[in-house]
Amino acid sequence: QLKELKTLHSFWVEQTPIPDSEDMLSRFGHKADGKC
Repeated sequence: QLKELKTLHSFWVEQTPIPDSEDMLSRFGHKADGKC
C-alpha cells in the first residue's frame, strides 16, 4: 500500500504542484480509501 501511495503522491504532485501536498495527500488518501 505504501508503494501505491508513493506513486499516487508523485502523480498528484505532478498534476497539482501545490505546497500543501500533505493536506492534499490526507484528503486524497481518504478518497482513495473509500474507492478501494
